[in-house]
Amino acid sequence: MPRIISNTILARLLSTILNFFIVLMVSRSLGPAAKGEITLAITIISFIVFITAFVGGQGLAQQVDKAEPRRILFLSYGWCLIVGIGSWVVLEFLIPSTGFIAGHCALIACLNGMLFANQNFYLGKQDFGPYNFLGALPIVLQTAIISTCFYALNMKHIDIVLKALIVSNALSLVFSFWMLQKELTQESDDDEPEVKSLLKQSFNFQVTELLQLLNLRFYFFLFGTIKDQAYLRLGIYSVGISILETVWILSRSMASINYTQTIRNPSPARTLKYLRFSIYGSALALLLLFMVPVRVYAEIFGDGFMYIKYAVKYLFPGIWAYTFVIIFSSYFTAMRRYKLVNAIYSFAFIVSLTLCLLWIPKYEMSGAALAATCSFVASGFLFKFFFFAENKMSIKLLLPQKSDIQYLQQVWADVKEYVR
Repeated sequence: MPRIISNTILARLLSTILNFFIVLMVSRSLGPAAKGEITLAITIISFIVFITAFVGGQGLAQQVDKAEPRRILFLSYGWCLIVGIGSWVVLEFLIPSTGFIAGHCALIACLNGMLFANQNFYLGKQDFGPYNFLGALPIVLQTAIISTCFYALNMKHIDIVLKALIVSNALSLVFSFWMLQKELTQESDDDEPEVKSLLKQSFNFQVTELLQLLNLRFYFFLFGTIKDQAYLRLGIYSVGISILETVWILSRSMASINYTQTIRNPSPARTLKYLRFSIYGSALALLLLFMVPVRVYAEIFGDGFMYIKYAVKYLFPGIWAYTFVIIFSSYFTAMRRYKLVNAIYSFAFIVSLTLCLLWIPKYEMSGAALAATCSFVASGFLFKFFFFAENKMSIKLLLPQKSDIQYLQQVWADVKEYVR
């Protein structure tokens, strides 16, 4: 298990570094305003991908060992096509002046939804090698395409980023089909009960994911309430978010592993072990980020991003508090405690939406950051309260344990071996 954790963390670290490099290229080449437009487009794509995951998401991962693979995968692909076409029509109606963007967003979401389904197939099998590979491959390709266009061909436009997303997801999807050719070519039997179970589990899980996505990204749309230079403010803020969310590499890696393990063998003690690594690792990472001088941010991203650290300074405690949410939600969703998770996310979204509507028009980026922090702290506290109350465990278990040191040493040894 330490080796699985180390490999998963390294895969997420690679993806995060490359994502950071993409943010860097876009910010320096196109500026804050263009970065804001791209952020809004990617946020729209994220919401469409969420809809595709009603069939190809975590519910698929839960049904891999129960249903016939070809049937559930083909069902996921069909749903992605329906959602892609439907979202294109809806976006054309909502934003007809940007039909080019609408079509690209719909196509990217459709391709990414299919790729996500294939990735979740391996997650359900607990085959983390292919799972991590398919997660990192499109980011690698996207980085290569954007850097080539921007610097080798001197093609620096917003549409280049969207076209890079299309090509990288399409190539990754083709490769994933090749990896899954055995499962996709096997004859399928009638297993309608499993398909119904897939849809039921996916619906329950995706309602939870929707609420989480609303908490993390919906307020991006509220930047439009800023009267002057809304795209500029969103561009700066989104870069700050990209920097701070790198802190979640460890917790998200452990949450993915904890989710699949808890489905098969629930263990509150194991969940707490993953949480301890996450909260202390996140605290250290946030401290290091805050210590970086503002001039460094200007040198990296451009002068327009010099004071980005202070623009999102109120989000630092919220980012740390959200590590509790990431780990505890993986436990409760694996236990199918959807009502509890959804109730907490709903409350957090109400807090976030209310405070964003009050504070973003007046305080702009600082208002958005403080509203997000209040939401994250509230949800983190509620998850922690219910976890310890239901499992009758002492809060002292959040303190480092002797066994953690030995486990961490084993993970570090596996990381060094993997790098070699």
